[in-house]
Amino acid sequence: MVENKKLKRDLVLQSFAPLFLILCVKHVHCYWKFLPSFLGKIRVQEWSAFRDVVNHAFWGDFVVFTISLIWVIWAALIYGGFVGILHVDFDTYGESIVVETDKRDVGATFLVSFVLPLLIDDVSTLRGFLVFVLLLIMMIVLLINSNLFYQNPLLTILGYRIFEFQFVHPYKDIKDKKKVYIGITKGNEISKETTIKRKYIADDVFVIFND
Repeated sequence: MVENKKLKRDLVLQSFAPLFLILCVKHVHCYWKFLPSFLGKIRVQEWSAFRDVVNHAFWGDFVVFTISLIWVIWAALIYGGFVGILHVDFDTYGESIVVETDKRDVGATFLVSFVLPLLIDDVSTLRGFLVFVLLLIMMIVLLINSNLFYQNPLLTILGYRIFEFQFVHPYKDIKDKKKVYIGITKGNEISKETTIKRKYIADDVFVIFND
């Protein structure tokens, strides 16, 4: 099975969309503080407006809000791509699976473990921003080098379910027939009596639907 490393990486980055949405709401006030003044000076070609913005008390909030807004838009585009691939290139081999554990709490666990710690510091200051970026990079690297990307809280919010399962008489591309894998699905429950279609992502994680 070929790993979809790009999709895995995209899902990791998308996992932090709730964090950046919160930051957007927290720092949006900066726009109303100096944007009207800035645009007014630009209209009359008063180019000192750029210097005034950088020296403005809310410059840090402006930078954080802009980065956060870009991240949220990017995450929305990633989700659109994820939904798109759910309609093509599934493997169907007449297999069925047995659901071992329904992992309904993984989204909440991710928020508590990875998102809330990043909201502690004031990221509008230079020191706070640097600490935030360093922690974020460490967490992204950790998730990319593990199989925890399936804990994406946005998928949980949007109605996807995460579960552990085993194959029943799997196709030959499944090397370890007794291994417990991770499944992502939405809609109807997966039952042992129903054959499934599957798409492999990476690190023993599949998108699975009833066939």
